[in-house]
Amino acid sequence: MLFWDCLVLSYSHLSFKQLTLIIFNSYYLLENVKVATYLGQI
Repeated sequence: MLFWDCLVLSYSHLSFKQLTLIIFNSYYLLENVKVATYLGQI
């Protein structure tokens, strides 16, 4: 039982980290697009 709890906990932790990375990467990409668009207007 304890083994499965640890497995689920680590899986959830991994998923949370992946989710955070995805959100961060999406935000970073969005900022780059904004900057590229801004530079393209000059």
